[in-house]
Amino acid sequence: MNAGRNYRLYTGYRRYSELKQLDWIVRNVEFHKANRQAHSITILDIGCGKGNISLPLASLGYQIHGIDLDPNEISYVAERNEFPNASFEVGDAENIDFENQCDIVICSAIIEHLSFPENLLRKLREIVKKDGVILITIPNGYGPYELFYQTPMRLLSRLSSLFGSPNTSADPHIHKHNFSFKTFSTLMGDHSLYIEKVEHSDFMSFWPIVRRVDFLVRIDCKVADVLPHSLVSGWHFVCRLK
Repeated sequence: MNAGRNYRLYTGYRRYSELKQLDWIVRNVEFHKANRQAHSITILDIGCGKGNISLPLASLGYQIHGIDLDPNEISYVAERNEFPNASFEVGDAENIDFENQCDIVICSAIIEHLSFPENLLRKLREIVKKDGVILITIPNGYGPYELFYQTPMRLLSRLSSLFGSPNTSADPHIHKHNFSFKTFSTLMGDHSLYIEKVEHSDFMSFWPIVRRVDFLVRIDCKVADVLPHSLVSGWHFVCRLK
């Protein structure tokens, strides 16, 4: 990877597991760029949030457009944005109104939150160029993070509803879908997309005892690299059109 580490100055990510994901995205963008100039590469960041991925890529010279359903997130990243090659707007991942084709589409921690992820996957076939790539990060719906963090959150939300407390079921941090490696691969295949490469995110770095110590998080992420797909908390996919 030719890119220097200065792009990390433009992200709010601080934990090693988050930076591992950002580095993976930058590395794969650089690989796809090959010998072309960065300014000739167009990227769509779906669910861009606060720009933790978009702004680092913009700092490297890529033409990037980010969309997010939350207007507060878009306002935040728009205020921070200092790059003329980056733009942001409010947009719904399940109903994307985007006519241009892109070299690269990033879907980081978004698909598991959609009510109908197939709507997005169908649209990706129109947005991504034939030789383009889709970079997807997604949690293992049956891995440690889902079982020990997300599931208790959902149970608490349901209990709150039963006892008349404010309903938090619409909390954007709660996943709507649990994907196994097999079901996600099948979903992609059903929409004429295929997984070219996969890497692992972490194992148990969300665990309070681990996440407070950077050294332990680093070890956790290294362990995840060699674990079977079914045991890790999340995956990083490089996908293409069939």
